[in-house]
Amino acid sequence: MQDFLTFQSFISPGVLLAAYYVGALVMPVLLWLGRNRLVRRFAVLGWLDQQRQQVFQQLSSRDQWLVALAVVLLFIFMEIVWRMMFEAMIGYFQMHDFLRQLAAAGA
Repeated sequence: MQDFLTFQSFISPGVLLAAYYVGALVMPVLLWLGRNRLVRRFAVLGWLDQQRQQVFQQLSSRDQWLVALAVVLLFIFMEIVWRMMFEAMIGYFQMHDFLRQLAAAGA
């Protein structure tokens, strides 16, 4: 317990894994549901959403398809960046643990 409280040992790998899945799977759903709630609750956001829908409907079907494709690709790209960020953090903590083991073995 003392190692944990003095940051000599980290809880990060398990916590980072849980945080990754919450951010990758749960947060997009919660953000979508929260967006819908905000649009219904605040008149100005509802008005902006109607304007967005009107602009989208004025696009040709090809352009609508391209916009939808761009949104999907952007989402996939952000998921990849999210994954890479967590891989870097987990890699850092693995290197930290390995270096501590090397230091302990050399002492």
